Amino acid sequence: MGASNVSNLIPQTINLFKLSDYANGLVQIEKDIYLEKLLKVNIDCPYLFPDQMWQTSIKLLETFLSKIDRHTLYIYLIARRNKDTLLQLNAQKTMNEAENYVKSGWVSSLAAINMESGNVIVRAAVHHSQAIKKKQVLPWVAIDSKTNIIIEASCQCTGGLSGVCCHVGAVCYSVIYANSLPSTSKENVWLDTHPKRSVELIKQFSNLNSSQHEHSVEEIRKSRKRKIVLTSDIPGMSENEIKKFHEELIEHKSVQLIVLNNFSNHFTPPDLPKPLSELYNPSFLKKTIRRSTTSMV
Repeated sequence: MGASNVSNLIPQTINLFKLSDYANGLVQIEKDIYLEKLLKVNIDCPYLFPDQMWQTSIKLLETFLSKIDRHTLYIYLIARRNKDTLLQLNAQKTMNEAENYVKSGWVSSLAAINMESGNVIVRAAVHHSQAIKKKQVLPWVAIDSKTNIIIEASCQCTGGLSGVCCHVGAVCYSVIYANSLPSTSKENVWLDTHPKRSVELIKQFSNLNSSQHEHSVEEIRKSRKRKIVLTSDIPGMSENEIKKFHEELIEHKSVQLIVLNNFSNHFTPPDLPKPLSELYNPSFLKKTIRRSTTSMV
């Protein structure tokens, strides 16, 4: 659906779907993109859904959670074509990094809603990998439970409206992991008490690293304070030391000595060709050039 068609449907879309503060806070061009996503999935903004609607129990989730796999994710992130440029999205970075988000414990609170339309809306809380102290984002992904195809996705991060950011990919990988883990491990996968998932523990490590960094910076600053040394405290060089120093300079042909009278004789300039002004002779102007049949003079 093109941008012009979306603009024509904006008044109708606003009447059909309820928008969250996040959606209403977008600039118009971004709001149009987000409305198109809602129209495609035929849902209100997922950020308005009450917590009671979201299923978090693994036992319940596995009864309706879509069975997507890496091939499904590859089609959505890599092979799928942009509707405007018709070029493949080729979000290879997301494909490579999203799984690491899950393995590193940056994803928690996996939840899903089974819609009457047959679509499943999945969301999770995802940390910023380079900024742990920042508030978690809540990307959502819409999956067709009949075909197991990812329909749409969005995120609150800077590039989230593209639907192919690393946070969206992390939610998709979370679904893959939830479906592939053995039943004995599923109950503990998304518990916040899991060592990797403990937000408080992560913050403690973050604060610890920050305090250590600040301490190390302060130590470096102290060590870099210059010690004042008076010139009178520096012993002078003896004649033998000066002579040896000059010999080493001459041996290495230090350019500093060329301008000193006592040392300039050690540096002989190279022979330079005669300048063209000296080769000029006006008497040659009236002479003719003799040509030979075999060679040219």
